[in-house]
Amino acid sequence: DVTSNAARLLLRVYLEKLDPVWRPSLDKAINFILESQYPSGGWPQRYPLKPGFAKEGSEDYPSYYTFNDGVIAENVEFLIQCYLLLGQERLLEPITKGMNFYVISQDSSGGWGQQLNMKMEPAGARTYEPKALLPSTTLENAMTLLKYYQYTGDEKFIERIPDAIKWLERVKLPASQTEGGQYTHSTFVEVGTNKPIYV
Repeated sequence: DVTSNAARLLLRVYLEKLDPVWRPSLDKAINFILESQYPSGGWPQRYPLKPGFAKEGSEDYPSYYTFNDGVIAENVEFLIQCYLLLGQERLLEPITKGMNFYVISQDSSGGWGQQLNMKMEPAGARTYEPKALLPSTTLENAMTLLKYYQYTGDEKFIERIPDAIKWLERVKLPASQTEGGQYTHSTFVEVGTNKPIYV
């Protein structure tokens, strides 16, 4: 949420001061977020896109669709705030595409990965972030979908939340792996087998 947080600060300063000197920077931030959005509605971790993060056989992940670090959620939220506070109708389509991305990116199992490759498959990132589904990302995305349902009243945002809940129940750790009840789930879950991955 680095860009979106800085952009949100510009929005707040502009609205507090109503000084036109802040508007060009705010517009630049809005346009950057719009420009960096993929046609499918998601956002990459970094923009402009450029290669160079693949190391020792690891994936070149910064161009992937990224839920990690709040990239997609925070960009959508910032655009919603700009739409509501500035009345920019042009933001409705990117907002809708961003919200719909949560629906189209959910794995058939019910979970989500923290980043997805361009085929919409869970993908690895840094060496300690393997290709996996994540209970934490799944919980966050399901809660985000509930919020989008509250915003829109559109039931498509809640249709597969039961799938997410069932998946979270399936991948819950057995008592022998919870460190005395301290943990309920592993950080990473292997795609296809639902086995915990310990990095």
